[in-house]
Amino acid sequence: MTRTIAFFALLATVAGVAAAQSDCTTAVPLLPGLNAGSTVGFPAQAPPIASCVNGGSASWWFTVSSAVAGSATFTMCSGGGSATYDSALAIYTGSCGSLSLAACNDDTCGLVSEVVFPMAACTTYYVRVHGFGGGTGAFNLNYIPPAGSALALSMSSTNGDLVIGNTGGNPGDLYFSAFSFDSANSTAPAAGWWFGLHIDLQDLVTEHNVGVPPFKGNLDAGGASLWSVPPGSVSPAAGIQVWGVTATFDTVNGYFVARSCIASTILTN
Repeated sequence: MTRTIAFFALLATVAGVAAAQSDCTTAVPLLPGLNAGSTVGFPAQAPPIASCVNGGSASWWFTVSSAVAGSATFTMCSGGGSATYDSALAIYTGSCGSLSLAACNDDTCGLVSEVVFPMAACTTYYVRVHGFGGGTGAFNLNYIPPAGSALALSMSSTNGDLVIGNTGGNPGDLYFSAFSFDSANSTAPAAGWWFGLHIDLQDLVTEHNVGVPPFKGNLDAGGASLWSVPPGSVSPAAGIQVWGVTATFDTVNGYFVARSCIASTILTN
């Protein structure tokens, strides 16, 4: 009797895990390296979700984000990645219930899937492992994140001294500072940023107080990633909130690309 109860308890546990990972709302984190799983016994996706194959096939869901923008690889073809069935792999943006298909692949190596995808910094993506024609099976998904160390942006403001510090990243990259007073930029870079390697805090405060259109600071080749304004040199009004992010300039496409998560601080007198 004890063994029977233990057996059914194990089945209930396995079924619970399967149910959890078969839906977008309970997606599990995708880790760098190999991520093993199986869609055997999973229910069909209901309602069906956009895909390059059958949108209603049984699915295993992951969620992933990166602190640095760049090309990422999601593969079951190399580096230990594998699948025992005719797999499909899809990447989505948005949120559960309103997902947008960003990339999808059915067959890259035989009947197995691989997606190489340009990830934006600090953006949540949903990764869905499913199958062609409703197929299910075991898989090992190899995730190779964007190259370079993750960037971290720290901000502090004391006595009119605003300090920006960048850490990590590719040593050869030139990182600019970008700032905004617009709360619309608090979660994702939009419009109204001030760019430059050397932006005086007084300029930021003047822009905030006067309300003139955003400007782009001088972009030099100094590569400074840590700077501060001496305390007492400016007197910003207490309570002004500023958002900051590190960015690199895409010379091919002609625009800035965020390379760190957005940080925020409250300016003080």
